[in-house]
Amino acid sequence: MAESASINPYAPPGANVDTFAETAVFSEFPRFSTWGVVGLSIVTLSLYFPYWMLTRTAILNRLLPRQAVSGAFMGLATALYVANMAMGVVDSIYGDSDGVASVYVVLNLVSTVVFLVWVFKFRNRIVELAHAIPGKRGGLGRAMTFFFQVFYFQYKLNELIDGEGEAATPGVHGSTPQSSFGSRRII
Repeated sequence: MAESASINPYAPPGANVDTFAETAVFSEFPRFSTWGVVGLSIVTLSLYFPYWMLTRTAILNRLLPRQAVSGAFMGLATALYVANMAMGVVDSIYGDSDGVASVYVVLNLVSTVVFLVWVFKFRNRIVELAHAIPGKRGGLGRAMTFFFQVFYFQYKLNELIDGEGEAATPGVHGSTPQSSFGSRRII
């Protein structure tokens, strides 16, 4: 009875309600121009896609170790992507062969599905990471992800990185925000 008398039911809770200390999480990702990603994709005949996904997923795996994308899965997706590109060259050389064409079609389908699974795994983890930080909007559209993949991811990552920079210096006036498409300042 004496124990219950010492508890004040009207006292504020003593528990720490800040479960996630806001840190510059997205600054771990390199800020790179979206147009640079487009240019590198053109120059490398789209072989930059799996490189971009490998490097950014490695960073994401460091940030979310419990939900890491498997290295074996990333290796499989990359190998299928490169094999699909190589089979496209073989198909263009030996296009008259029905066997080569059918192998190319099957490999293309499997490669596309596995790469899309990887893209959406990446998307889901970015959204979760963005929602873990109070005040962050981590909206990544499914349709935009499907159609624009790494271009859209780089654009959104640039926005999130810029948002962290603005949050780190509240009350600073006179600065202009950076464009998510490039590294130059816009007015």
